[in-house]
Amino acid sequence: MAAAVERLARQALALSDQERAQLARKLLLSLEGRANEGVSAAWDIEIEKRVERIREGTAKADRLNKCLGIFELVTSEASRNRGRGGT
Repeated sequence: MAAAVERLARQALALSDQERAQLARKLLLSLEGRANEGVSAAWDIEIEKRVERIREGTAKADRLNKCLGIFELVTSEASRNRGRGGT
């Protein structure tokens, strides 16, 4: 089994960035199950909308320090939850 995984890994690493991203997504979806496919599709659509608004110049951006503050809050909360046995 380990030899097969190593062989596949070498082949995957030889792919282009885009091909590796497609492969990674397929592998992750196979682990997450079909329930998340709808969520993933919805996020794909949302991302496309956001990119389009950025290109059109109509997107409203938050300041970096606000984004970093939110990130810090979320990650510290997740860290505390892991410490209590949560996920």
